[in-house]
Amino acid sequence: TAQEDERKRFARDLHDSLGASLAAIKYALEDVLSKIAPKQEMGDRDSVVCSLEKTITRVQETIEEVRRIQMDLRPATLDDLGLLPTISWVTREFQKVYSRKAIEKTIDVEEAEIPEHLKTVIYRVIQEALNNIAKHSQAKKVILSLTKRDGQLELRVEDNGVGFDAAALLSKKGARKGFGLTSMKERTELTGGVFTIDSAPGEGARIC
Repeated sequence: TAQEDERKRFARDLHDSLGASLAAIKYALEDVLSKIAPKQEMGDRDSVVCSLEKTITRVQETIEEVRRIQMDLRPATLDDLGLLPTISWVTREFQKVYSRKAIEKTIDVEEAEIPEHLKTVIYRVIQEALNNIAKHSQAKKVILSLTKRDGQLELRVEDNGVGFDAAALLSKKGARKGFGLTSMKERTELTGGVFTIDSAPGEGARIC
């Protein structure tokens, strides 16, 4: 909880302070560009305009990078709109970046059925699972489902990639390899849930 509160504060500071400052700089540069353009000699004008346009483009790229970092820290949609819109957003972003990996998504639960304290946990498990698939799996297909069964929420993330030795990676030695499986397991179990993973080399991976 402390970690998520800190992430939320950092994300808000990035948006309210750095993001706002960059937007103001971009506006000021565009204002200067509009005033300089008609008054300069043709050769000088082209040089100044070209330089300012490149700077404005760079500032816009920086704004987008700050927004990406902010969303990675803590997506605003999670607090403002809820978990289900956030899942839609994160799967769209994943598909946009990894266009060769198809995602099948099944959401069979209403926002109101998801307790507040579980929304962040579910989001972080999905985020970590998709990161692992992107980095390690070589999968072509991902299946993500969030359903309610016998009064309990069930999250599944599956892929048809190269798979791995799950037992080895969940060991203390394997936990240092950067797969985040221990983090997912701890997050789930600290909320009273059960974390299972089924994988073997050449057989894809299934996290539940």
